[in-house]
This record gives sequence, structure tokens and C-alpha cells, in this order.
Amino acid sequence: MKKFFRLPYLPIWLAPLILLSPLLLTGKAMFWGLPALQFVPWWTWAWETLLDGHLPLWNPLLGMGAPLLANYQSALFYPPNWLYFFSYVLGGIGVMAWMQSLVVALHLIWAGVGMARLTKRLGLGTLAQTVSGLAFSLSGYLVARAWFASINAAAAWLPWVLLAAFDAVQSEQGKKRLSTSTLPHPSPLPKGEGTASSPFGGGLRWGSERLQRLRWGKLGLVIGMQLLAGHAQTTWYTLLLTGLWIAYWEWRKYSDLGDAHSQFWDQFKHRALTFLTSEAKLALAVLMGAALAAVQLLPTAVYLSQSQRAGAVDFDIAMTYSFWPWRLLGLLAPGLFGSPATGDYWGYANFWEDAVYVGLLPFLLAVGVVLRFLPRSAQRNTKKSKKSIVIFLLGIIFVAFTLALGKNTPIFPWLYRHVPTFDMFQAPTRISIWAVFALALLAGIGAETWRRPVAGEKNITSALYWVRLGTAGAFAVSLGAGLAWYAMGDVRPTFIRATALAGFWALGAGGLSLTAPRNLQTGGKHLLWSWAVALWVAADLLIAGWGLNPGIGTAFYTRPASTSAQVQAQLGDGRLYLPPDQEYTLKYDSFFRFETFAAHADWGRLQAALLPNENMLAGIPSINNFDPLVPERYARWLESLESAHPANREHLLDLMAVTVVESVRSGPEMGVGFRPRGESARVRWVPCARPAGSADDAWEQVFSGGINFGDEVILENAHPLPIEGCYSASDGQVNLTSESPNQLAIQIDAESSGWLVVSDTWYPGWKAWVDGDPAPVLRANYLFRAVEVPAGARRVVFKYRPVEFYVGLGLSIIMTIFMIKYWLRYLRLRNSKM
Repeated sequence: MKKFFRLPYLPIWLAPLILLSPLLLTGKAMFWGLPALQFVPWWTWAWETLLDGHLPLWNPLLGMGAPLLANYQSALFYPPNWLYFFSYVLGGIGVMAWMQSLVVALHLIWAGVGMARLTKRLGLGTLAQTVSGLAFSLSGYLVARAWFASINAAAAWLPWVLLAAFDAVQSEQGKKRLSTSTLPHPSPLPKGEGTASSPFGGGLRWGSERLQRLRWGKLGLVIGMQLLAGHAQTTWYTLLLTGLWIAYWEWRKYSDLGDAHSQFWDQFKHRALTFLTSEAKLALAVLMGAALAAVQLLPTAVYLSQSQRAGAVDFDIAMTYSFWPWRLLGLLAPGLFGSPATGDYWGYANFWEDAVYVGLLPFLLAVGVVLRFLPRSAQRNTKKSKKSIVIFLLGIIFVAFTLALGKNTPIFPWLYRHVPTFDMFQAPTRISIWAVFALALLAGIGAETWRRPVAGEKNITSALYWVRLGTAGAFAVSLGAGLAWYAMGDVRPTFIRATALAGFWALGAGGLSLTAPRNLQTGGKHLLWSWAVALWVAADLLIAGWGLNPGIGTAFYTRPASTSAQVQAQLGDGRLYLPPDQEYTLKYDSFFRFETFAAHADWGRLQAALLPNENMLAGIPSINNFDPLVPERYARWLESLESAHPANREHLLDLMAVTVVESVRSGPEMGVGFRPRGESARVRWVPCARPAGSADDAWEQVFSGGINFGDEVILENAHPLPIEGCYSASDGQVNLTSESPNQLAIQIDAESSGWLVVSDTWYPGWKAWVDGDPAPVLRANYLFRAVEVPAGARRVVFKYRPVEFYVGLGLSIIMTIFMIKYWLRYLRLRNSKM
């Protein structure tokens, strides 16, 4: 444990705790944006449901019912998220909300430790590990998105996936293929395993063929953890980067073969076979990880097939949050265009999507290593393997920023239209995580080769190197401000502040360079200077990220909303409805404005507004739903509702069981009002039915008007229907006798046969029984559920039993057992070689 209280680990685990100390030490909770509108409501409802003895499969409080567990970003099966359950049991919602800050900090620490371990495995020294770990874990990409819990969790696994892939791709033949290292600081290896060289020292691990296969299982394990973390886009980008990472190291194996394969065709065959084999093993590792996460992935796959994202994401949505080219200047000065933490952000879209700052000193080290290793004059004195990894990482940065620019170049739009997977997600800028990783690793390489510039040495250009680099950095900042002034017509105060701060960090970088030990491997001066570097990098990144994750007292979550009692009394058995355009106004004009974390109104008004998904905390069912996935038919319905004819719109609101309509009041504080609509039955019996041959047919009938939904229901593909689709004109008595999140029990007494219509979203996995006998659940009125009920007194039970959940649970249990056996075997094989 002593190693965790010195370099590189102490700064890496201490810095995130300092960053979030305003929340951790004062008992505050994250709230701005998704914590309040998604994560805390999801987790609260899930744990309450679990404590009541039910699985959190279905959420009846949003969108007329929607899957909860299948909602991928809820990540209920991600082990670190179980801390929320235990904290909820111990202290309720307030402690659970506070716990999010701690879990975020732990993930930032995990990201930094993973990056440090990766650089260590590459043979880089302690200082390099410290710089790379801090640059990645405290980067603008991770810190500015820290409140986005699923991205925070998934991104933290990226270096661990690459580390496992790096270990797995090294084979026993690697000992013979790789050249001998000449740099110091070989990384220590587990006892009993041989070593091969890396571009910067020892660290490539090899062992028996059996042990090698087990390392691919280790890769499957970390991929499975990232899959469970809940952000598919980050995992997909990680897997793509892993494929490139493996391809590079396989190519590297053969780049140092010398005369072992002198014939071109032999080299080509060996490289092609090795590449295909490794990529196939990666695919197998991904399948193992997917099996481990199947309990989450299979329900999500079904939900995705039913959702608004079942096909390609709409082009305009997909191009949302394309990287703004001017934000490249943020690599030097992150606050150049202001920040929501200081309330003066004025750049394109929001601040966090284009945040890529890795610290000025790490960025300068990365630039320096590129300038040192790439020029032709450096080829003779530069080890080929060092040069190749610099080129590889530089290529990753170029590809990342090219794709992140999205709609700002013709490249991403072309890929969107012609290459699969590019139409799966929005926010192209998120692929900039590749660039952040590559810059952090290049910074570590730069730190490894960092020496004091001393005139008079043979390599006299080293003295000029820092002068030129410092001049270039100052010029870049000045040029950026000048260009922005020329393009935008005025100089903002944020330019002055950001430029001054960048100059300050650059000055410190120059001072550290001039005081660097000539030999970084020996002497106490090296240790003190390394600590100075670590503290300087950490201070820079802490100041850049300070305030980007605002907190609020936990009473925000625990205190009932001032309007909840009023609305509950007006609702009866119905639902609350807020028109989508007014929901947007409340969210983005009043409360969650991108230019500042401060609201126009006090945050108590946010509770009173009962925005989705905050309505879940008050236990109020809402028509609205702020989940990332919603059923496709629900999305279409809600988009068209406000444009329907006013008379028909009222009938549609009745179909949705809306009893209260919320509206925004005009005025500077944008208050809300609630208008009761009277009774509107959620469950009803109808004697007559109309057939619909397709979804579009049902849609046309529902939205064309002229149908008495009190006596008729439109059923899709329900045959046969009685003559003229009507049993009789008699009435039926309907009573909802019991309800739980995954079950409804309804008592019906009717003189003739008919249909029970429930104003809940139709979704696969819902089953029905009439007096204990199975009955098909029909699509009713385009969006809802219905079941045919014979005459007489009947008891109808609806249960949500998604087969995919139980199949996924079985696969995950089997794979977990396999992984435990694998891990024990891995440890046994390693110990047997000691």
C-alpha cells in the first residue's frame, strides 16, 4: 500500500477528491442537468422498487409507462452503482445523492490509475506515469462531463481496456521479435514472467501460451465492465480505438524482425495472419464482455428495436454538438470563451461537449515530443519504435479531431450516409476522447525524455528547443485571441483572463524546464522536482475544472416540491402533461442554460415545476419522459399531439388519462400553473372495435378524429372481430384493484364480451391473463394495450415478464462463474511460475 502514497498514485487519487471537495466536505449533491433530471430519479425509483420486493423492470411514472432496467444509462447492474443502493438503505435519497460525487471522484481516480498503469507497462517512468494519469483523469473531457454519470463511468475504463489489450497482444514470440531497450526505467513485471522490450524500456509481458489465452479473458472482463457502465457511445469508441491499438502493436512485432522474414510476401502473410488472429481474439473478448453484461444488454437491445433510435439517428440530431473549430484553442486556454462555472460562456452550443484541455504543461510536453521525434534530422538518433508510437498517436489525434468536427467538414456527413455505425449516435465531438488519450500518453513520453536544456552540449538544439516551444506557445495564444477578435468583432474579457492564466502556466513550465535535473534517475533533487511537476500539472487542471460540477444541499432531493400535494390532489388516478415546447422553455431558458450554472429563478422553482424526470421523486405520473430512449410510437405521438385539431386533441388527452395540464406562466421568473381537466379513465371497457391493418392505418384513424373512444377501440391485426366489430352497446364496470410497477390487476363485470383498454404504452414483455387463462395483449389505439374479455365477472392481470431479461440474467451468471474460474486459474498459473 505504500506505493499509493507516493508518485505516481498519490496525486492521481488525491486530485479528484480535492476537485469535488466542495461537495464531499459540505454534504452537497450534484444536481445540475442530468443528476436531477435522470440519474437520481432513476436510481431512487429503482431502489425503492427493489426494497418493496419488486424487480425494477418497469417505470410507470414516465411516458405512460416505459422500461427502466432496459434504459441503458440507468446502469443498474454496474457494480459501482450498487453503492447507491447501500447508501439509499443507510440514509435515504439525500445520502444517495451525495454519494454520486464520491462515485464520480472514484471513477476519475480509476481513470488516472489506469492511465498510469498503462504508461508503466509501456516502460515509462514514474514522472511520465504521473503526468499521463493526471492529464487524462483531470482532462476537460472527463471533468466537464463528470456529472454525466454514464460517460464518467465508461470513460474511466478506456485505459484499462487498452492496458488489457496491450498485455493480451504480447505473445511468447514477442521475446524474440522486439528489440532491446536502451532507455532506463524498465517497469517491474510479475515474478515468473519473462520480459520483452517496449519502446521506452521493459514492460512487454509474455508467458506461457495458456497464460496468454487467459489474458484475452481479462480483456473480456474489463470490456464487460465498461459495457455495464451505461454509455454505448463511449464503449463503441473505446472498442474502435482498441482495434487500432492492437493492430499497431501487431505491426510493431514485425517491424523489428530484421532478416527473419526478408521476403516481402512472407512478411505480408505473417502480418496479415497475426493481425486477423488478434482482431478475431478481440471480437471473442467483446463477446465475452457482452455475455457478462447480457443482463443489461439484451433488455436494452429490445428497447432499442422499439425506440425512436431503432433506425439511423436523424441527420440533424446526429450532427448536434459537432466540435466547434475555435475550441481547439482550448488546448492552450480552456476558458478562452468563458465557462458556465463563471457564468460567462459564449461559445458554440455548450461548454462540456468541446472540452479537451489536458493541462498546458502536458500539452507542451506532447507537442515537444512530436517536434523532437518526427523531424528527419532526428531519425538517426531516434529509436525506430519510439518514432512509430509517436506517429501512431499523432494519427489518432488527427483522426479524432477530423471526425469530431462533424458537420464542419464533409467527411463525417459522408461517413454518416455511407458507413455503418456512424449514424448510431449524436454528438460527433465525443470521439475527441481519442485525442485526449493520445495527448495524455504523448505527454508521458515527453516527460520521460525531459532533460534540462544546457548550452554547450553536443545536442545544443535542446536549449533552443524550449525557447522555440515557449515562443510558439505564446504566439499561438496571442494569435488565437487576435483571430477571434478579427472574426468576432470584439475582444471579450474571457480572452484576457484565459490568456493571462495560460501565460502563467507556461511560465511555470519554463521554470520547471530550466531547473530540471540533468539526470532524472538519481538523487533527491529528482524526487523534489518530480513532485513540483506533479503539483503544477494538478494545480493547472484543478483550476480549469473548478466549479464545473456544481452542488446543492441534499434538501433539494429530500424536501417535497411545493406543488406536489396540490397536483396529487388534482390528478386522481390520472397523469400530468406538460406540452413539449413549454418543457423545453423551462429547461433551457429558465433553469439549465448553457452559458451559466446559475438559474433565472431559484432552484426551489425547479422542484415546483415537476419537470421530467423529477416528477418521479414526487411519485407523480407524467406523460412526459426525459429518458434517452423512448418507444418510437410514443415519440411520434407526443410530437404530433400539439398540432392535432383542438377537439381531437382533447380526446387524445383522454386516451392518455391526462387529468392535469401544466403550463408556463409569462414573466421573468417563468412560474408554472396547473389546470385540472376532470376525470379521465386509465382503464375502461369498450364493446366495439375497429380493425387496423398496420401502424400507419391505426395512426390515421386515431388522429383523423370522429371516433368515440369511449365505445370503440382501434386494434391492429386483431382477427377475427365480431360482425361490424361490436359485441353490444352495454356498459361494463371496471375497477383497478391492485397495482405494482410490473403488474396490474383489474376486475371487470360486463353483460357482453368486449375489450379492456389500458392507457399504458404497449411494449413487448407485457403478458395478460383473464381468469388465469393467457390472453394476447393487443396494440390498441396505436399506442396502448387492450385484451379481449368475455362477458361476465372477470379478473384480468397484466404482468411485465421480459424474456430477454431472464435470458440475459442467465448468461451473465454463467459468464460470471466462468470469469471467477478464469481469474483463479490466471492467478494460479502466475504463482506457479514464481
